[in-house]
Formats: sequence, C-alpha cells, structure tokens
Amino acid sequence: MRRKATTLGLVIAAILLAASTSLAHAKLVSSTPLAGATLTTSPTSISLEFSVRVQSRMSSIAVTDQSGASIIVGKLVESDQGKLISVPLPEILAGSYRVDWRALSADDHMIDGNFEFSVGEASQMIPTGSADVDHSGMDHSAHESAPSINWPQSLIRWLIYIGMMLLTGGLGFRLFVLGSVNARTETLDARLIGIFAAAGLLAISGLLAALVLQTQMVTGSFGTSQAMSVLRETSFGPPWLLQICGATVAFVLLILASARNTIRRKIALWSAFGLSLAALLGPSLSGHARAAWDEYSLAILSDWLHLVAGSMWIGGLGVIAFAIAEALRDTDRLAAQASLSAIIKQFTNIAIPATVLLAITGLYNTWIHVEGPSALVGTTYGLVLLAKVAISGVMIVLGGINTFLLRPRLVAESGALADAGETRLFSSVRFEMLLAIIVLLLAAILAFLPPAREHKPISASKEPGVQEAR
Repeated sequence: MRRKATTLGLVIAAILLAASTSLAHAKLVSSTPLAGATLTTSPTSISLEFSVRVQSRMSSIAVTDQSGASIIVGKLVESDQGKLISVPLPEILAGSYRVDWRALSADDHMIDGNFEFSVGEASQMIPTGSADVDHSGMDHSAHESAPSINWPQSLIRWLIYIGMMLLTGGLGFRLFVLGSVNARTETLDARLIGIFAAAGLLAISGLLAALVLQTQMVTGSFGTSQAMSVLRETSFGPPWLLQICGATVAFVLLILASARNTIRRKIALWSAFGLSLAALLGPSLSGHARAAWDEYSLAILSDWLHLVAGSMWIGGLGVIAFAIAEALRDTDRLAAQASLSAIIKQFTNIAIPATVLLAITGLYNTWIHVEGPSALVGTTYGLVLLAKVAISGVMIVLGGINTFLLRPRLVAESGALADAGETRLFSSVRFEMLLAIIVLLLAAILAFLPPAREHKPISASKEPGVQEAR
C-alpha cells in the first residue's frame, strides 16, 4: 500500500511540474531612434534590438513621412548574433516619421509593430488609430502588436499533436505492451494498423496546412515559390521537412504492415515507430525550444523528451479507449478480463516512468521561461498553462483510479460484477482520453503565445504615456 501511495504521489507531482514546450518569442527591447523622440538632426539609420535572435531574411523595416509617402531605405543588415537589425536611412527633412517593422523570431513566429519620431520641430504625428500621446523615453516594446491566441495555427498544431501522439504512442503500445502480454490477434492488429495509419494521415494533413499558414504569415500570400522560399530561407523549413518525411514514410510502412507476413509486419512497425520518434523532434527544432537553445543547451532535448513521454501516455490511452474495448467484446469474458487486467498492468509500467519523465523535463522547461507565481495568474499564457495543468491533474487521478482501484476489482470479481467493472474501466479511460485531447489543444495554444515572462499582465492598467499596442 505504501509503495502504491508513493508511486501515485510521484505521478501527481509530475503533472504539477509539467510545463509547455519552451522559451520565447522575440521581444522588442529598444529602438534607435526612441519612440516619440524629437531629433535635432536626421538619423543615419533605423535600428531595432530584440531579446532573442530574429531571422533577418524575413524581417523588414519601412519608414513613411507624415504624408504617407515611403522613404527609400537601404538593405537590412543584422548584428549582435541576429538580435539587432537595422537599415541605413538617407538624409530626411524636418518633420514627423513613422516606422513599421516586422520580424520573424528564431522560433518562427512573426511579430510586428510601429512607432513615430520627429526631426527638428515636431509637427503633427502620423495618425495610428489611437490618441496622440508623448512616447519619448518610453519602453519601446509598448508598440508591439498585442499578443493574442492564434486560433488557425493553434488548431492546426492541435491536429498535428493528436496525429503524431496517437501514431508514436500507439505504435509504442503495440510493440511494448501488447507484445509483452501476448494479447495480440489478427483482428486487433488490423484495427490498430488502421488507427495508426489514420493518425499518420492526420499529421500529414496538419503539416501541409501548417506550411500554408506559415507561408501566408511570413510572405503575405501563398504559392509554390513563396512556400519554397519559406522552406529554404527560414528555420521553419528543415524541421517541417523532417516531420513530413517521417510521417509520410511511416504511413507507407503501415500500409505495408497490413500484409499477413509476420516478419515484414514486425520490421514495418518498428521502422514506423523509429520514424515517428524522429518526426517528434520537428516541433522542438523549430518552436520555442529552438529559441531557447542558444542560451539553454538542453532545451531541445528536454522538449523532445517531453513530447515522447506525452505520446507514450496519450497514445496508449487512445489504443485502450478505441481498440482494446472492441477487440475484447466478442471474446470469452474470463479470458477478456484477464487480458485487460494484464494490459492495464503492463501499460502502467510504461505510463508511470513516462509521467516521471514529464516531471523532469517539465521542471526544466518551467525553469527556463516561467518567471514566478505572479506570471501564472496575470498573463494569458499563465492562465492557459494553469488550465492545462489542472486538467492534466484530473487525468492523473483517473489513471490512479484505473490502476489501483478498478483493475484489482476486475481481477477479484466475476460474472455481472466483473462486466460492470470492465464497463466502468473503459468509460474512465475514454473520459481520460477526452481530457487528453483538451490538454493537447491547450498545449497547441501555448505554442503560439509568448511565455509568461514576456507578457504584460492582463490586469495592468495603461500607464501614462504608453500607447495602446497595435
């Protein structure tokens, strides 16, 4: 009993420590000239300094005068390891000017903003959709576009997460759980391969949609040439190719695994599992973890292990919820209950270490980018993260009930009581899987929100002189 309580305590601790997948969008730190500054002479350049590296090839700085006419600037250059971008500026006349900028951060998220400055005696500032206020000397980050939930990209990332985790974790369940308890049948294998193939197809479709959205975000339109430019010239490209190739080849292998040749099926399943593990590295190589890697050397590895551990947990739940119940329905009841008990026990032996790994990697990720408790309740990112952790906590409790209460009763009881226990067990697992799908949606939303340490609190009122972000 004490051992069970210790194990359950470790699992609950794991979920409380689990975090989302890593550091940061770029944040504008300062500009030259300063926002709202009045200069006595014409500046020779416009410079923007960011908190992390930005991808200069897909970034831009544009300048217009008070009439809206464009000022021709020089070629954009980068320095300070990509954290500083600037454009040469020709000599300009006295008057007011507006700078509009866009920057693609190291984690492949686009940020933008604008500010004004004057040369000589300040004239009427260029209208920007809000009241004129004095910005001189203010923190320039106040002029970035306000962070918000990117629903199209979040929903696409959600579909990719579902597909990849069902594919990777489901294959892991087939190889490490069903193989160990010898509970496989030809009918069950056929059903599982169909589920895995559908999961791979879902991931492939999501990745293609993600390329369309990323291309439109970066270039403003979509076409073959624009997509190829994004794949060649941004850090989004190589990880995306890794994911699409891994998922596609895994899908083809699963089609081959539907043959009755046992050796060929075994090779195909193991190969597909290895490819799915490699494809899971894609999000870690292109998102927040990649931005953190310059400063935290284990960020990418920690992020990937977090995804792998989550896949083994969630993918296994999916197999139990959608395949095992159907496979056992038409078999001998006593044999079915014995098989189910053995399956749950073996899955627990994998799920507990996976959840502990979630704890270790989650703690490291939290240390990277969550500034403190106040950041969790005062920002959009923090609130979404708290919701994710809370729902995951319910999943942990359900998992403990399934393992330590329902499974032992299933073994001890017989007849109608055992049938009722089996029904309760599957109902609990299906509800746990539903919660897992919600958790993946929240994780997808977090992937496109700036981390808590870089948000301005929701409750904070506008300070005097700070312009509403646009």
